[in-house]
Amino acid sequence: MVWKPFPTEHREQPYKIAVRAGRPATIDFAYRLNPDCSPRALARFREVQSPKHGRVEVGPEDDFPKFPADNPFAVCNKNPVQGIAVTDTPTPDHTGEDLFSIAEDGAGGTEITFKISLTIK
Repeated sequence: MVWKPFPTEHREQPYKIAVRAGRPATIDFAYRLNPDCSPRALARFREVQSPKHGRVEVGPEDDFPKFPADNPFAVCNKNPVQGIAVTDTPTPDHTGEDLFSIAEDGAGGTEITFKISLTIK
């Protein structure tokens, strides 16, 4: 028997976001919920590329989900849930452009890299 690794899939997703210099900004709050609003297993995120002008933190946090009103999960918007927050804090003296990347490791070897372009004001 010859062992073959699981096939992997890699996708990239670009985002452009404006943030204020020197102030922490939540870039993303990811969560997975069951129909009864209880948490499911969270995805694993990791920083791939750091910003040149600031720092990024990726870690557990409780926050409110933001499902659209017509979504069956909208009832979950009433209470905070467990999730993973991505927070960027640009240096106070920098304005202009910056970039960082984070990756989400999914099931079966899938990976999505989020390339975040920042405009710092």
